[in-house]
Amino acid sequence: MSAVKRILPAVKLIVICVVCTLLLSATYELTRGRIEKQSLEAQRERLGVLFTEGVRFEEYELDRESSAALREIDAEPDSVTRVYDASDTLIGTAVTTTAQGYGGEIIVTAAFAEDGKIIGISVSATGETPNVGDKVNGAVTALSLDELINNDASDGERFLAQFLSLSPLTEASIGKGADQNVDVISRATVSSKATIKAFNQAVKAYIFINDKGAAENE
Repeated sequence: MSAVKRILPAVKLIVICVVCTLLLSATYELTRGRIEKQSLEAQRERLGVLFTEGVRFEEYELDRESSAALREIDAEPDSVTRVYDASDTLIGTAVTTTAQGYGGEIIVTAAFAEDGKIIGISVSATGETPNVGDKVNGAVTALSLDELINNDASDGERFLAQFLSLSPLTEASIGKGADQNVDVISRATVSSKATIKAFNQAVKAYIFINDKGAAENE
């Protein structure tokens, strides 16, 4: 067998691998813009629910040093958005974070008033088990609390409502007994804990960003 015939299968395999890589790269480039647009639209929809008076949404850009510092405390956010009303007055800040759930990522957007109080929380957990872990899906705001109290709230709504009763700038813990505790949803412990983890990351990020802003303004 000649040398050419011996190496021909290997050459063919290399060519196939290169072509497949190029095709995958081209597919990614074609779909990346659409995925990013869909992600942005979903985020704006969440912000619209959490801040009904919001008119202008301004992304807060973290510098490299801040991102590194937040990573060290496991609190680097996916995004931070300052929200302004019709008079262009700052009415709050939304911090979005992600934690690993049972079946996929759980995305949490925490809405903070100017005093640090939680005025809303939105959770997207589309990868969790239907009718179990995905019960954490949904959104609750300070405006919707009365409606939840006066009606039969779902397990997920009762779970998320707990975050709004926490003291400002305070992380949540798990279980019964203290003011800052949040009870998990029965049979959805992993998803509930992931939501709490992402929420606590948002709280730490918000505190860091506010402290950094206060220091810069001194």
